[in-house]
Amino acid sequence: HAAEQTRGAYDFTVAPVAYCWGFEGGPVPTNPPTLDTLAATRVGQGARNLVLFDYGAASLLQPQTKLSVNGLLDAYATDIAVVDMREKDIANAFVHIGQSARALGVPDASGLWQAALPHPFASNTTIGRISLDKVAAVSWVLPSQPSITIGGKTYGHVIDPRTGRPVQGIALAAACGPTATLADILARCAVVLGPTNSGKALAEFPRYDLLVI
Repeated sequence: HAAEQTRGAYDFTVAPVAYCWGFEGGPVPTNPPTLDTLAATRVGQGARNLVLFDYGAASLLQPQTKLSVNGLLDAYATDIAVVDMREKDIANAFVHIGQSARALGVPDASGLWQAALPHPFASNTTIGRISLDKVAAVSWVLPSQPSITIGGKTYGHVIDPRTGRPVQGIALAAACGPTATLADILARCAVVLGPTNSGKALAEFPRYDLLVI
């Protein structure tokens, strides 16, 4: 659904392409993958190659198709933790897992839960805090963490599904809204689309806001 709404800017089938670049457990290549290699690897790419059935089964239509939602694990775990707390009648809590955070209630009568965003150019430093009130969750992506170096050039781990190449030029993208999972997806889309085109994609998600550096 997210892949369709973002017109392919988010794609959970890029794992084989990421492997070619040395991510997803792949060996770091001596040279960047060639256009022919990327084209052959991308045969199974795209949400169209995945069919979901009402009774819970899934079918992959291409033998080259491989799914990977590793990047969403922290965000999804954050959401599930909040759901579990609600079922246990926990009224006030703050969950922070990896690069996602979500608030439930308020810490006390005088304040709001706040999530600190890391500084993309200075470790152990923040660029500011987001107050989580009506906006319940925030997720962020640092494309340079992790990264690999090929032929003296450094590449970040976020792959542009449209080109099969790592995205360049974005230091950090963050999204905030009702759930950490969808916020994470939109942050990854913002890395791919850049600050200008991200606004167009965001029109499909009126309850979310983006920050792109």
